Amino acid sequence: MAGEGVSAARQKGTLAESAVARWLVRLGYAVERRALHGNADRGDIIGVPNWTIEIKNVRTPYYQAWLREAEAERKNAGTEYTVVLHKPHGVSVDHPEEWVAVMSAGQWAAITKALRW
Repeated sequence: MAGEGVSAARQKGTLAESAVARWLVRLGYAVERRALHGNADRGDIIGVPNWTIEIKNVRTPYYQAWLREAEAERKNAGTEYTVVLHKPHGVSVDHPEEWVAVMSAGQWAAITKALRW
């Protein structure tokens, strides 16, 4: 019946979000997947301090649209930094360390400035 079950796209997203959460836990972060909040969405993963993390598991990258989405979510979450983690076609969902991390040049500059010692 229409309306029942979970869409294939939602299942792919959940699979990718869960894989990233498991990976980050192995790295020592106390993270969890975040529930959807519609227009007030605050990213897909919570628990990396001061970061909003957006996860994408699609074949075709839409980096500019994703960065706009992630920036809005960063503002909603009140964090300083944001990153989009994209599982490229042909890379295993079980290996997020091999995915692509995307951020704006402005975010990159803010991070490098913060890391100066």
